[in-house]
Amino acid sequence: MSKRPNIILILSDQHNAKVLGYKGHPDVKTPNLDRMASEGVSFENAITQNPICTPSRVCYFSGQYVHNHGYYGLSGPNPRGLPNLFGHFRKAGYRTSAIGKIHCPEYWIEDDTDLFHETCNCSIGGRSAEYESFLKKRGKLELEDHISLPEFGDRGLQSMEGRPSPLSFEESQEGWAVNRTIQFIEECVNDGIPFFSHISLPRPHQCTSPCKEFWDLYEGKELTLPPNADYPMEGKSPLMIGNAKWWRTGNWALLEPKTFEAARLRKLRGYLGAVSQVDHAVGLILDYIRKKNIANNTIVIYASDHGDYATEH
Repeated sequence: MSKRPNIILILSDQHNAKVLGYKGHPDVKTPNLDRMASEGVSFENAITQNPICTPSRVCYFSGQYVHNHGYYGLSGPNPRGLPNLFGHFRKAGYRTSAIGKIHCPEYWIEDDTDLFHETCNCSIGGRSAEYESFLKKRGKLELEDHISLPEFGDRGLQSMEGRPSPLSFEESQEGWAVNRTIQFIEECVNDGIPFFSHISLPRPHQCTSPCKEFWDLYEGKELTLPPNADYPMEGKSPLMIGNAKWWRTGNWALLEPKTFEAARLRKLRGYLGAVSQVDHAVGLILDYIRKKNIANNTIVIYASDHGDYATEH
């Protein structure tokens, strides 16, 4: 590379590292991530620093362990003064952006970005106005993926039950974030300024609700259920017994027959579809930088904040 490289950091939410085509998963379709792995470097020994979204992301952006930055859960101490990647690259003359499900204290990094958009309403500070306006104009704000839908009753917000999203890919957080990121990159290329662009994709975190085209990828497929500890509960703690009963006999609103195996299969279908949706978003970014002839001077990193059992236990 003859000049400072551009950097694109793509984070997904809760992507199990085994659920990738190139890792030998029997069912999932991830052609773009497989292509990245074949053309680049795969860090097989990398581990998350925390199994919860926000602490892991603060680790990514600060370069510090949890016991140093103090975020052990979804909230923590005021991180002002804590260094972050965006400020580091900005000082080096880069233009910076953070778009998507950022899911860490926005005020900590927003001042160090030239463009900032949070698409997830569950994040600290809530969803940015631009994505909310985008959905409102289409009359689809109430259909956004992490909003409770009536068919789930009081289980809707974090339902594990797979279902297709009522939104198109373009309307999804992934689709909107990709389009806005591409606009940002286009402006940087036209201005001749190197960029550090972070795009954060909310899937495959539950709800396991891929857009219909990715849900349909697994229509009629005989999916491979991973091992599950479906063992007797005799002698276990009341809490464990209660949790097991909740999972096995839960109010699976969309399920027929209402069995634990059927629930796992529907959850798995939704999870695989969501991973394929993330893969599609990654492919759009890769195709764009190739089209703009900047791929040879752009470092693209894909990672996830932490994993998911993906019906295995």
